[in-house]
Amino acid sequence: AYAALDARLAAAESAAESGAREVDELDAAIAELRGEVTAQTSRADDAAEQAQRLEGNLATAMDEAAAAKADAAGARKTAKETEVESLYFLGEMQVATGEAEKKIVALHKTVAARDMKLAQMSAEVKGLKGAVRQREEQLEASVADAKAKATAFDALRTSHSAEMEAATSAKG
Repeated sequence: AYAALDARLAAAESAAESGAREVDELDAAIAELRGEVTAQTSRADDAAEQAQRLEGNLATAMDEAAAAKADAAGARKTAKETEVESLYFLGEMQVATGEAEKKIVALHKTVAARDMKLAQMSAEVKGLKGAVRQREEQLEASVADAKAKATAFDALRTSHSAEMEAATSAKG
């Protein structure tokens, strides 16, 4: 009976050591996941800041495009009014109008490129947020699993202590 109790004691101690190692490994994995969540959150924040800067740049570009359109409209009006006065002046205004239209085209291209970049950044932010949510869920599951294993280990330790006391009482 003593040998059987010693064997059970050795098995319980081995299980306890194994459980403790597993808890330590889970703690390390949880710490690593927390680091990854922090890094993902930082990247998401950086992407959101960049998206805000792009939105600001887009608004500036749209204002410049509106100003360029207004400039072009003003230049056209001035050219029409002065056409009778001077062909030379008309030619100058046509050149200015052409340059303004080129600016408008260039600004439209810039706005379109920034719109595409903004859409891409928005998609990246959405993807990063999803990854962060997934990591948080994994972290919560790991913490719950670690708690369950710790509870099982405590129950095993309590059971073992009770068996040892019973065995000691039976001997004495």
